[in-house]
Amino acid sequence: MFFNTNFTFAGDNSIQVYGLQLVHMGGGMIEQTFSGKTKIEEETSSKWNKPIFYGVSRDPLTFSVTLAKEEPSEWTFEERMKIARWLVRDEYRDFRPGDFPIILKVIAVGQPKFYNNGMGEGYLEIQFRCDSSNVYTPEVVDTLNLVNNPFGGYTHVFNSSSNLRKPYYPELEITLHPGETHFSIENLSNGSKIQLTELNEEETIYIDGNNKVILSSTGLNRVPNLINLEFLNLTYGNNNLLIKGDIIYNMRAQFPIIL
Repeated sequence: MFFNTNFTFAGDNSIQVYGLQLVHMGGGMIEQTFSGKTKIEEETSSKWNKPIFYGVSRDPLTFSVTLAKEEPSEWTFEERMKIARWLVRDEYRDFRPGDFPIILKVIAVGQPKFYNNGMGEGYLEIQFRCDSSNVYTPEVVDTLNLVNNPFGGYTHVFNSSSNLRKPYYPELEITLHPGETHFSIENLSNGSKIQLTELNEEETIYIDGNNKVILSSTGLNRVPNLINLEFLNLTYGNNNLLIKGDIIYNMRAQFPIIL
């Protein structure tokens, strides 16, 4: 699946920490899959000329890797214990291949297999399952300190790398400057907008648009302060954001992508 021989999992580089490299068993072309299987959701009946189409769904991406030592040698009991502790987890962790600027959030599934030549030398085969049908870009943080922001607002361009055909909802952290009690961010590129009013000066608001969560440094419920219960979302490519209010603006995004 990957061309490069090294990868990073759970923060550890395979070669630097464990002396392990990705290998390709057999000859020919290397198969690469970066999207889960797409399924058509529809209903059929003998009374209908064609099925009723409801949409599509996609299975989480799965892939297998084969790991071998850089220098052929015996896999000791202690090494296998250490490597198993590294790779077999109870939660999704980041898998970063060395040849693509992408992140896969994975858990080892199935039964890892070790193949050896009878003298302890060999290779390990392990399968991973992703948390979704897509992969992700590295995290992007966009920051602006808007003091004395003009009444008409400040226009800021932010690029979304997500090529999925659905809107992407970023995370926002907004801190109001002294004298400010409201703010709004409107995406002029797609018409979405987030606006909160009647806040406290110097209050910090955390917004997770994807999960529709709003948290305040005051501990108060700020959902009633959200106008029209609308959250900002981004479209593929450049997004022209009109930001109003004297605020410190932080946007955090990790874009889902299909290759």
